[in-house]
Amino acid sequence: MSLNEYLTFQESEERKYEFMDGEVRIFHEPGGSENHSEISAHLIWSLITHKKSTKKSLHVFTSDLNLYIEKLNRTTFPDCMVVLGEKENFQNNKNLLTNPILIFEVLSDSTRLYDLNGKFEKYKHIPSFKEYVLVNQKKVEVEVRSLQENGDWTKKIYRKIEDKAVLTSIGFEMPLGDIYEGIL
Repeated sequence: MSLNEYLTFQESEERKYEFMDGEVRIFHEPGGSENHSEISAHLIWSLITHKKSTKKSLHVFTSDLNLYIEKLNRTTFPDCMVVLGEKENFQNNKNLLTNPILIFEVLSDSTRLYDLNGKFEKYKHIPSFKEYVLVNQKKVEVEVRSLQENGDWTKKIYRKIEDKAVLTSIGFEMPLGDIYEGIL
């Protein structure tokens, strides 16, 4: 299957499928948990509030948009992506974003291991990618992986509701209280 055939196929599907160099596999069944949905909404609200207060050129995207990893010829649907500056799309296709600086995943039982390891390894092939945030939906826990200037990745885990997750890629200290408000 070609990438264009996949995009046509995906438009008519309720489920989300990933494209992997000519093959298609189910990625996400419709209907997530209440916590997952609410945490995702809080993340997006917090990021948009930050964008408005700082007047930074940030673009915040939900899990409805395909991320295309050109080097691997594959797509995926992160829970949330942020682009700093100009948006870039593969071959000017508005359904295929290629340049997030920051990616969020809200951990689910069914995709936890893939989010923690598999996706992260794939995301590293995106030249603009600088930060990865994993949000636990069952307890207060946010893991931030940040690319350092020397090419190494560091990891910081925040576990207190009063903590602020430091997102250096966009100059933001995200309050965990905002992420988990009314949830845990």
